[in-house]
Amino acid sequence: MNIAVTVVAFIVALGVLIVFHELGHYFVARLFDVKVLRFSIGFGRALWTFRRGADRTEWVIAALPLGGYVKMLDEREGPVATEEAHRAFNNKTVWRRIAIVVAGPAANFLLAIVFYWMLFIGGVQEAKPIVGAPQPGTVAEKAGVARGETILKINGEPVTTWQQVRWRLLQLAVERQPAQLEVIDPRQHLATRTLDLAGFDLEGFESDPLSRLGIRLDWPGGRGEGREAQSRRGAALRGRARRRAGRDRAASRTGP
Repeated sequence: MNIAVTVVAFIVALGVLIVFHELGHYFVARLFDVKVLRFSIGFGRALWTFRRGADRTEWVIAALPLGGYVKMLDEREGPVATEEAHRAFNNKTVWRRIAIVVAGPAANFLLAIVFYWMLFIGGVQEAKPIVGAPQPGTVAEKAGVARGETILKINGEPVTTWQQVRWRLLQLAVERQPAQLEVIDPRQHLATRTLDLAGFDLEGFESDPLSRLGIRLDWPGGRGEGREAQSRRGAALRGRARRRAGRDRAASRTGP
């Protein structure tokens, strides 16, 4: 099911990029009075086609949705009627031809700006740092961490999202430094939990290192990540935390 969703999402995203790219070429070509013969999304055999407009431009959706093209009137590709010669692509000035060619990438660039603007305005939802019940024998269980507690600060630094908790704890685990958690429980009681990370070993495990600490997100209904997802996430987190810790150590050696 996940593979099918990924494939469909990839095709939709690629289709949006292709459509906007080709529309960039198309609209600038029309702006400079270049006759457009065909607007195609995809390559190969045409699955759906129709003609529209004064120029009877052919609009096509083809079998291979891995690209597209805008075919314009051009004397280098075939005979052109004398009365339409002025509308051929090759007869336009150099700067107009450049503008038509650049319009495709420029349309994608503007699309990216619009998407980022929408993310900036709408925001991205992130999970709150509410912990689930730690496994028996883990560092978190020994520190007294309980399900439903919300982490407010780590070593005095405020945290507001689960991602921030992950990065900060993993960095401390790499550096073998203790982590002092300021938490608040569902009854609004504040408490402090100290995680002893001096003996925590990041090597030799494929699972999520934070899960081995006993720190995991309190999913609604007790739902958690599968082992494969934890393995991928854990490997990525370990690598990034080591790189970040290395940069911090290098900065502390060089100083101002």
